[in-house]
Amino acid sequence: MTDKEKLQKQIDENYLIPINSLYQYMELEHLDSENEHKISQDEWDNFVSDYQDNFAEQCSLLAQDLFSDFLNSREVNNNE
Repeated sequence: MTDKEKLQKQIDENYLIPINSLYQYMELEHLDSENEHKISQDEWDNFVSDYQDNFAEQCSLLAQDLFSDFLNSREVNNNE
């Protein structure tokens, strides 16, 4: 195992997000995997700074909608 892999394993093992939770993070590589747009680190940092609150809010709204759908489906299934 390389030093980088050891460090990544240590980070993964000590990450504080509970396993049984919904969580999403996006890095530049997730959105531009082919580096098609040639975004600099400064541009990416600015994008994150500008949109991180909106991203979190939209994820929360989506989670609420999905949970509501789940509860509705659960209720229908329990009434059958």
